[in-house]
Amino acid sequence: MLHLGLDIGGTKMEAVLLNAAGECVYRQRRPTHKESYQAFMQQLLGLIATVRDWSDRPFTLGIGLPGAIDPQSGLIKNCNCLVLNGHDLRHDLMRELGQPVWMANDADCFTLSEAVDG
Repeated sequence: MLHLGLDIGGTKMEAVLLNAAGECVYRQRRPTHKESYQAFMQQLLGLIATVRDWSDRPFTLGIGLPGAIDPQSGLIKNCNCLVLNGHDLRHDLMRELGQPVWMANDADCFTLSEAVDG
């Protein structure tokens, strides 16, 4: 199984596809569209489609982003990518992609990675 990690920021979004050994097999970076939530979603879905075109194998999908995710509603708040605030990105992506999506604050992702991977 492959694992796709997406790092979403205020200026760029980056996709990294890892194999089962944790080795990077594909990477792509794009500037973040900040005009509207719809433009952002189109760009993000396009990036995921590019990865799917590159590899015909299924992958898990995890996203790290700046800002907080309300645990009750799933709504993003305090994000420096302002178009994400007030939206449930995880739910919208699961609906569009038809697969589970894991999402957390990018600092929490970094801390977990340091604890597990060193």
